[in-house]
Order: sequence, then C-alpha cells, then structure tokens
Amino acid sequence: HDDRKYLAVAWAPDTAESFWVVVMNTARFSADEEVRQVWSRRRVLLDDHSAAVAERARAAAKFLQLSADIEEALAAAGLFHDFGKDHARFQFALGNDMADEGARPLAKSGMRSPVRIRSAWQRAGLGRWRHEQLSAVKAAGALSPIGDPQRDLAVRLVGTNHGRGRPMFEQAALEVMAGSNTDRDLAEDLFDGGGWEDLI
Repeated sequence: HDDRKYLAVAWAPDTAESFWVVVMNTARFSADEEVRQVWSRRRVLLDDHSAAVAERARAAAKFLQLSADIEEALAAAGLFHDFGKDHARFQFALGNDMADEGARPLAKSGMRSPVRIRSAWQRAGLGRWRHEQLSAVKAAGALSPIGDPQRDLAVRLVGTNHGRGRPMFEQAALEVMAGSNTDRDLAEDLFDGGGWEDLI
C-alpha cells in the first residue's frame, strides 16, 4: 500500500473462529526503539503483562505441539522478557513514581506521543540502555543452573526479544547494572566474560 512496508500477523489461539490480526507500518516503529519499548494505548502493569505473555507463549507451544520442556522454556521467556523494566530510571521514563506508596512497576506507559516518549527517555538518562539486557540477567539468575538447554533458550529469547543481543550487546555489565540490585557477578559473567556470546 503506497509503497510502504506493513507487517501483518494472525494467530488463532484456540479456534479458527477467533483470532488476532495486527497490522502496522514497520517503518514507523522499527526506527524508534524508545517508542517500541514503552508504547501502548493505556498503562499496563509489569506483573500483568508478564503473566499474559507467558500464558500466550505457553498456549502457542501447546498449539504447535512442542515438547513439555520447550513449552516451559517459552513460558519462562515470556514471563521474564520485560523484568528489566523494573528499574528506577526506566520506570521514571514511563512516568511511574516508584517512591509513591503502593506504586507497582509498569510495562507500558500509556503515552501515545512519540515526542513525549523520546523526551521522557532523555530525561531519565537512559541513552542506549536496553531493558532486555537486564531482563536476561534476571532470568539467568532465577532459572535453572547454567548449561541447562531450556534455561539457555529462555535467557536467549529474553535477551533478544527486541532483536538486540545478536551476537552481543553494546553495553558492559557496569552500564547495564547501574542502579540495579540484581546479581552483578552474573552480569559480568554474561556481558564482560563472554557468557552471552557462548549462549548465543
């Protein structure tokens, strides 16, 4: 249409009677990483989003009749894929004041203007920081021991879910972990010691 590239994805989760169709102009979002990480029509809680993605990943695995261990790996990847967004600077960029009593981490901001999103990103000082890199550290720390193929698959999917991290990330562990209490030793093993490249 008008020489623009569009992406259409259709998936029937349970029956052929109901399915999702997503159509988007890929040029609009692919060039704007900040917008892609936080855009939505409404605020979405991180816990709710993570659970929903894990459930969809599990349903897709069942639909494709994948093995039980692969199903678990996909569900784990869905659950952890955005855990890196639970970071003070990222939450600030989402407009979420985590100092407020009872505030819960967001996955999506509800901001619909790319200009507002880019401005919030700059005010938060995120630069080229990637939430999926921190998500991979959190997944690696929470899942089964290093070397387990399903654990490695889940961590790889978490780290590459926005297309980055292949074959490596740009940031060293210190930059990824700034302001986070997550396991720094694990981050160093992954991103400074070649662990991520081995996993890929």
